[in-house]
Amino acid sequence: MLTRPNSTIKNYSYNMTAAVWEAITDVAAMAIIARYLDVYLFGDYAFVMAFVAVFRALCGISLPVILTREIAVHKEKAPQLLKAGLLIQGVMSLLTVLLVVIIINAIRKDAAVIQATYLAMSGIVFDFLSLLFLSVAKGYERMEYVAYRIIICQTMLFTLLLVLVKTEEHGFMHIFVIFAAAYFVGLMYSLYVVMKKFVRPTGPVDMKLCKYLFMEAYPIALRRFIRRVGFRIDTILLSFLKGNVETGLFHGAYKVTQGLMFIGESLVVSVFPVLSRHYVKAKGALDKLYDRSFRFLAVSGGFFGVLLFAFSRELIIVILGRKYLEAGIVLRVFSPVIVFMFLSKLAERMLIVGKKQLIVTYIAAVALVVNVTFDLALIPKMGIVGASLATLVAEIGLFWLGWYYTRRFVSDEPVHASILKVLLVYSSTCCLVALSNAYMSRVVGFICGPVIYILGVLILGLVPAGDFNEIKGRILKAIKLQVEHP
Repeated sequence: MLTRPNSTIKNYSYNMTAAVWEAITDVAAMAIIARYLDVYLFGDYAFVMAFVAVFRALCGISLPVILTREIAVHKEKAPQLLKAGLLIQGVMSLLTVLLVVIIINAIRKDAAVIQATYLAMSGIVFDFLSLLFLSVAKGYERMEYVAYRIIICQTMLFTLLLVLVKTEEHGFMHIFVIFAAAYFVGLMYSLYVVMKKFVRPTGPVDMKLCKYLFMEAYPIALRRFIRRVGFRIDTILLSFLKGNVETGLFHGAYKVTQGLMFIGESLVVSVFPVLSRHYVKAKGALDKLYDRSFRFLAVSGGFFGVLLFAFSRELIIVILGRKYLEAGIVLRVFSPVIVFMFLSKLAERMLIVGKKQLIVTYIAAVALVVNVTFDLALIPKMGIVGASLATLVAEIGLFWLGWYYTRRFVSDEPVHASILKVLLVYSSTCCLVALSNAYMSRVVGFICGPVIYILGVLILGLVPAGDFNEIKGRILKAIKLQVEHP
């Protein structure tokens, strides 16, 4: 199948629409679950989700990323690439499930937690099979199909959770049944779309191609496994060192923060195929796109960081409820983490574009060591605050190393000035919000915080006027293309 004319802005709009819906429904689903369960049982839920998330990267082995890159450059090889990917994915899924079964039975004796882990892991297997199929659509730069799958899964998940709460006849286990069912439906959709609209995996399996894909993917998978451990190690250590209550408090605040990652994820996913092509064919275009993506992610990350800092208490009350109010301090500590997480995502993809996957893994390993070290030092005395500070320190280190190696091996575009300006505006705005809350009114802080941040961004020239005109032109072009090629 041939691709129709497309653009980064158009794909970004699809990704953003789906990602916004995913973020809204994820946060709403967590709010439902947090209210449906008591704080102690929510701690068990947090443990299960953190545990299976650690193994998520091993299950997927990051094949969707590599397939997207390869198909974007070599579309004629899509059928062979998909078939090889399916073989690797099947083997890795089976091995990961067996590993999860062994480990969860070794560390937990609660039958409900063990069974919930099985269901959650099933959902992850379905999710990664879906992503593998839809890597074909991404390679063809047809992000709308990826967006539709997210909307279908999230809508089903959210709707069934509402039904569960209304009936009040089921319990803890049925949350995970819903999770697995929603992702199974997503898998069926992905299978249909790729087979009907794009390609079918034909011919014998090319074992040399399988080896190539595996060797390209495993460093990223190892990196993502390490990152998943880094993301969840705080929750898991809190479970063992402090118990279910602090685990639930931390997990709730962390998920609120993670819900904002859709901004960075959607942009990075949209530009990745384009960056892959530019790296091979147009170095100047690569540098330009990298610079603009970096500035957009830094500015948007700082803006959402200000919102987290200013509205931490209100967000906890609205999303989780007053019984989780102690978690407000976690959101305030996490507010600058958003900036570094956004930019680390971009650095990861830039290094993958440059085929520096082993460096990506090395960076993640260093960040994990830093995170665990600070966790073990701070959690026993400071609890959820210590876990939050450990995450902040690790994310700063991850960003710095990612930027350093991107500049050294892929693009030496001088983007460092942008992050320094954003951090200056962010910290100044948060100080003013804190002073306003202490000496005037929280209402003043709510209103002035975002306004002051936007003014600072404009004054320091982080969003040049020329960019507005180009974005406007791209949007108009995308609309025209959509009309001409519905």
